Amino acid sequence: MCSSNITAGIHSVTFQPTPGSTNEDRFVVEEWFIEGRTWKFLAVFDGHGGDYTAEYGAASLPERIEKELRKVLPECQNRSRKALIRRINELLFWRIYFLDREIGDAVQNLCPGPSLLDDEEAQVLVDANKDIFLRAFSGTTLAVALLDKEQDNFTHTPQEYCSIVMLATFAQFLGLTERGEWDEKLYFDDTTILVYDLTSTP
Repeated sequence: MCSSNITAGIHSVTFQPTPGSTNEDRFVVEEWFIEGRTWKFLAVFDGHGGDYTAEYGAASLPERIEKELRKVLPECQNRSRKALIRRINELLFWRIYFLDREIGDAVQNLCPGPSLLDDEEAQVLVDANKDIFLRAFSGTTLAVALLDKEQDNFTHTPQEYCSIVMLATFAQFLGLTERGEWDEKLYFDDTTILVYDLTSTP
């Protein structure tokens, strides 16, 4: 199965090379107009063990990040660009963290003492709350980025174990530090593609 799409100027291709298997990945591109500027949100949820976590993340995370971004931008209006990027990185980190916690906490709230349940009781509980348990049973890695082209800003989740892959034509990228932070000088053009890959798994 293979499909391609163009959303908000972003080209995407998804495919499942194994016959008979469904694609467990989800790709999200959204364009937000906030404080007079256009922001692009990109996320790839690389699902495994089922598509439940990837599907839930793709449906839930963008709205939460957009809501927080609409609060953060007015607060940072008179601050430096470096401070703005740092604040947005924090926003991305915590929204992802809380989504991850929410998935695990939902199971713990339903079943705080699993050892106290016999097999029949456990099966009844699972059958009545399949979506919650399936989201926790499957998983996803995450690639995410926010782009504000008008101000040449690129922000991403500040995870410790990550890599950044950039494909660009006539674009200048200056100074990715050893800590994985962008130097202030970063420029984009129309053909820039950026992917941020988290190797950790929720």
